[in-house]
Amino acid sequence: MKKFSLYSLLTVFALLTASNAYAYDLEVDGIYYNLDMDNYTASVTYGDNKYAGDVVVPSTIQYKTVKFDVMAIGESAFSECKALTSVKIAEGITKIGSWAFYNSENLVEVVIPSTVKTISGRAFQSCDNLEKVTLPEGIERIENYTFDNCYKLSEIKIPSTVKEIGSSAFYNCI
Repeated sequence: MKKFSLYSLLTVFALLTASNAYAYDLEVDGIYYNLDMDNYTASVTYGDNKYAGDVVVPSTIQYKTVKFDVMAIGESAFSECKALTSVKIAEGITKIGSWAFYNSENLVEVVIPSTVKTISGRAFQSCDNLEKVTLPEGIERIENYTFDNCYKLSEIKIPSTVKEIGSSAFYNCI
């Protein structure tokens, strides 16, 4: 019987698990999703290609014969998407995850629905050209560094429903 070193076994394991660099369950109309099969919900994630242009995130998607409610923009979903210019998020989505739009330097506008309750830390950090964000009534938490280094974000109205604004949430904005 041939013996294998721990190093060689770990190397083989690493090669086998690295074959799919992006882990997503489904792609629909150019948007990647992770699915929760128990609750019939989905969250937007990143995939094989970077998002570009104007993106509209729907409130529901269809997979085979099952309808899934899109509930979140997941962590790092649109991160580093250099050609992304605008995002409109449909009603029903309740959370924007950490680093969701981080360093999407050509993102100019984001429309956030009233169903979003939390914008997680660093969600829009370093979006250099972000000029307009609509924060509707309903948002409760804007976490740490959410809009840090959004140099062109010169005006934003904080809804009365906001209960918590994290440290440096608007650091380095005009």
